Amino acid sequence: AKHRRIPLSEKPREKPVCPYHTSHVMEFTCLQEECAAAPLMCYICKDYGRHKGHPHNLLELEAETVRSRMAAAVQKMKKFMEEMSDTNRRLEQALREIRGTEVEPGPEIGPETE
Repeated sequence: AKHRRIPLSEKPREKPVCPYHTSHVMEFTCLQEECAAAPLMCYICKDYGRHKGHPHNLLELEAETVRSRMAAAVQKMKKFMEEMSDTNRRLEQALREIRGTEVEPGPEIGPETE
C-alpha cells in the first residue's frame, strides 16, 4: 500500500497524554483559578482525581475561545499599529515644517525689478 504525505497543517493534532493516567488523553481543561498552572486533565482526573468537582470545559472548546480572543487581539493590535503609523507620519511632517525643510509653495522669487 502506498502512503501519501500529509502537510503538518492538515494532520490532526494528537491530544496530550495524562501524566497521571498514561492510558488516557487530556481532553478537558480545569477552570478553577488555583489550577491555572496545570489546567489540562483526563476524565479520571476530572471525575475522581485532583480536579474532582472543579468547573471544567472541553479542551477543544476552550482552545477555540482562546483562538477567538487571540484573533480579536491581533485585529486591535493591527488597528493600533496603523493609527501609530499615521500619527508618526503626521509628527514627522510637522517636524519638517518646524525645521523649515519643507518650504510652502509660494511666488517665484526672481531678480528684483523696479
